[in-house]
Amino acid sequence: MRCIRLLLPLAVLALLWGCEDQSPVRPVADPAEATDPPSPRAWRVPGDHETIAGALASAAAGDTIVIAPGTYQEHDLRVDRGLTVMGSGPADEPVVIDAAGQGRVMTLASTGAPVIVRGLTITGGRFSDYRQDGAGLFCTGDSVRVEDCIIRDNHAPGSEG
Repeated sequence: MRCIRLLLPLAVLALLWGCEDQSPVRPVADPAEATDPPSPRAWRVPGDHETIAGALASAAAGDTIVIAPGTYQEHDLRVDRGLTVMGSGPADEPVVIDAAGQGRVMTLASTGAPVIVRGLTITGGRFSDYRQDGAGLFCTGDSVRVEDCIIRDNHAPGSEG
């Protein structure tokens, strides 16, 4: 009986604490503290980054990498998160990405968000292993677009370059 008398006041207190306002309305955070997702950004090469690889590493989905006219000795670039990579020069001032025989120039891998490459010359990709495909560009996924590009002088012995 003594145990029941001790437990009863505790049970009443537990019930009272559990009877706080149970309404589904919750306080709203201060709107000034709310953060919007970042807006798409344009990364300039050179400018924001000296290399295309550097810009790709910094870019987030939805961003655009804008490359100034010139020749860029880079290889094994990977575009895989809804980016646009584009040349910024007129037709008589090309943007050339030259892998100089060091591997694939670029892999485009879309996983839903579109990957777009526009206005580039892709060259110098090379594989010596016949099992490799796409020394210039290798595309995979469901939403890859290549627009106004020149793809030339790439070599993959097992297939087209």
